[in-house]
Amino acid sequence: MAPPQRVRVLTLIKGLGPGGAEQLLLLAMRTGDHGRFEHRIRYLRPDKTHLVTEFEEVGVTPRRLGADSTARAAWLRDLRTELAAADVVHVHSPVLASAARVAVWTLPKRQRPAIVATEHNEWTSHRLPTRLANAATAWTDTASWAVSEPVRETIWAPLRRRSRVLVHGIDTTDSRSAPSTREAARAELGIAPDEILAVTVANLRRNKDYPNLLQAARFAVDAEPRLRFAAVGQGPLLEQTTARRDQLALGDHFQLLGYRRDVHRILAAADIFVLGSAHEGLPVAVMEAFAAGLPVVATRVGGVPGQVREGREGLLVSPGDPQALADALLTVAGDGHLRAELSRAARARASAYDIRMAVTAHEAAYAQAARGAPRLVHLTTVDMSLALLLATELVTAREAGYDVFGISSGGPYAPRIEALGVTHVPLPSLTRTWNPRADTRAFVDLVRILRRLRPEVLHTHNPKTGVMGRLAGRIAGVPVVVNTCHGLWARPGDPLLRRAFVYGLEAAAVRCSDYELFQNAEDERTMRRVLKPGRHQVVGNGIDLEHFHPDPGGRERLRTAWGVGPDELVVGTVGRRVLEKGDTEFSAAARALGHRARFVWVGPEDDTAGPPPRRDPAVRYAGEHTDMPAVYSAFDVFVLASYREGFSRAAMEAAACGCAMVLTDIRGCREIGTDGEHVLFVPPVDSPALIRALTRVLDDPGLRITLGAAARERAMSTFDQRGVAAVSLETYRAVLVRRTIRRRR
Repeated sequence: MAPPQRVRVLTLIKGLGPGGAEQLLLLAMRTGDHGRFEHRIRYLRPDKTHLVTEFEEVGVTPRRLGADSTARAAWLRDLRTELAAADVVHVHSPVLASAARVAVWTLPKRQRPAIVATEHNEWTSHRLPTRLANAATAWTDTASWAVSEPVRETIWAPLRRRSRVLVHGIDTTDSRSAPSTREAARAELGIAPDEILAVTVANLRRNKDYPNLLQAARFAVDAEPRLRFAAVGQGPLLEQTTARRDQLALGDHFQLLGYRRDVHRILAAADIFVLGSAHEGLPVAVMEAFAAGLPVVATRVGGVPGQVREGREGLLVSPGDPQALADALLTVAGDGHLRAELSRAARARASAYDIRMAVTAHEAAYAQAARGAPRLVHLTTVDMSLALLLATELVTAREAGYDVFGISSGGPYAPRIEALGVTHVPLPSLTRTWNPRADTRAFVDLVRILRRLRPEVLHTHNPKTGVMGRLAGRIAGVPVVVNTCHGLWARPGDPLLRRAFVYGLEAAAVRCSDYELFQNAEDERTMRRVLKPGRHQVVGNGIDLEHFHPDPGGRERLRTAWGVGPDELVVGTVGRRVLEKGDTEFSAAARALGHRARFVWVGPEDDTAGPPPRRDPAVRYAGEHTDMPAVYSAFDVFVLASYREGFSRAAMEAAACGCAMVLTDIRGCREIGTDGEHVLFVPPVDSPALIRALTRVLDDPGLRITLGAAARERAMSTFDQRGVAAVSLETYRAVLVRRTIRRRR
């Protein structure tokens, strides 16, 4: 069989100088999939060729438009020729973007490529003719990204709705600085051991506001002569910047290093990173500073406040205020303890800026634009469900060729969804709690969105959006509607009226779906009488077994952070802090057994249904964590005292990490394992029973080891989420085929 044809991607950029956009493009070329995509890079400016050699080293040879002719308009002729040979065009310059859109219209229809665009800078930094040209042509783009929310907010309103935020990044696995690099680099720069070096990486352009930084340096050096500055960057304002430095008599206290290919080496020599810009998009230099573990002192412009959290990774000041910038520099320079704290936080923050996430989103857009992929929509109530619970399903569907969309209420997880290569569509009127007025508005908005997107498949996830989504899908004319039941919203012991209401809603919604998937068999048995014959299946649930495994290093690190001694035991739980997760029972156990073990709750506060439960002094509330294998490994016993579960993901994750578990005996937990073999079960809403079970497992180290080993073995054989994702894809295919056959008849 012949290999699949590669998608031809043409990237257009103004120049290949050492700017942030150019560095991002180079990183994307280094980490991208060259087996699926054939990349060509074309640029315009003959004076911006600094990175050409580095692109050639990764197998991509950039060429300048119009290089073979002296005619001023030759680049336009070359541009049209290049466009005709591309499937997708990715533009990183607003001027080139406008020209490319117009040129595409002059091509025969069958030769017109799709255009995607990335906006790296605030629109207010562009000249008015550039903004007008963009506004007149950008509506034709297949996809449009802004590098930060502040950048997106500056785009004119009619186009802003079409643009999505996609955070770019750096190669977080790159560690080019050896331990000896700092000393060697400081020696080269003439920095004494007791001096404090502040480094900036910024080209010498108006938006970087070097006059502001130079004046701040003068103020700071006057107050602290041990402060030294070094600036990496080149640009048209070199002469003016040098003159201003000399006018301020800064001399060797402010070194202008020019363009350097060894930026990582210069950052290794630094103690502080400083940026005095007047305008920014999402500066790559700040990401590189994080990776180098540098505290950041910067102006509060563009996407910088989203990068640098005040007092955590650095200090922020207003733009154009050199005294405030100097004061912040002096604060960090004069406090070694503060520098160390900011440095640790900065290094941890670097992991949020992995270029691979942006490249994944880019490649998904390229593939979808090139082949016109069928559209699949996943609908959940909150964005956290899409990002954390359904990530594997979303990625698997995208890799299978679907153009995947996620609809939910807005929230902080939207960038993580986009990083999966999935388009997130916010539904602001959607709430977690039932509210007739808000739900009616959300339903109308959902129908409108589905009619606009026109997906081939709608996959809803209950409880609330499962009911609402199935009905909206039918009204909007979606060909295939599939629902996954993650747990019925009523328990067997609930009042009859509540059960009748929940089961009645589900029965009505079932009539609007083509197929029902259940995560646990008990829910399927409960609803079996109203299900369509042959159109339902129990699929179970799963997790990423390659990600969840015992993590001894993470265990030691977290227990140290929590102040847990080597001989102490930790009882932990994971989940939103709400009453139905067993907050009352967990707190009672902590008060009763606090002399035997530390009790830790990991998870976010949840105020969507009212104020979260009152905090108990016997429990350590560790908040939300992203390194969950380390969390489970730090526990000696995992507890889930929930009253209701669909199919507990936290319990599956704990099992995969080899944790001994005590769970409530409810559907959604019973699927995790057998009582006494993989887990200890206790009745729900029964604090004494929970305390007895915990006492038993805390008293018996052998039992903890046996339960943990058995749970991990079961997890490895049973809880693979790739199997669940495969069932979903097969369901879409089967229903689509069935509908096609029916239409032919």
